[in-house]
Amino acid sequence: MERASCHIIYVNRNVSEDGLIHRTSGDTASDWATDEARQVVQPLLDAFGDVHVCATGGGCLTKLFELQEGSMLDLKPTLVLLDTPKDDSIPDRRRRLSSPSPSCNSSSENVDIHTPDEDLYGLGLLQKIITEAHLR
Repeated sequence: MERASCHIIYVNRNVSEDGLIHRTSGDTASDWATDEARQVVQPLLDAFGDVHVCATGGGCLTKLFELQEGSMLDLKPTLVLLDTPKDDSIPDRRRRLSSPSPSCNSSSENVDIHTPDEDLYGLGLLQKIITEAHLR
């Protein structure tokens, strides 16, 4: 079966370090942070061949923008797969912004905007990727 012609980025905190993993590389157990990480990444390697793995939201965004610049020339799409914790949710910003408490000032709105990329994960990271895509 022919492999998909696209870039794959997989974000999972269980991965020990960011990098490109090749399906044909002689991966040993020491290359993986946990058996769980290996079990999750291996099917992606089988399906796509090469997978960029990232342990943090910042690593994901950096790799995504790097691949996006190169993809402008070769028109190769990028697929981002995010690990999302079961209890993850996106805060309802409309509710928070429409009814601020009297003691709140406008600087509280900037907290979400300036969240360090390293702290982004799951649905929060997805929201950041969507925002960045609209800005580009």
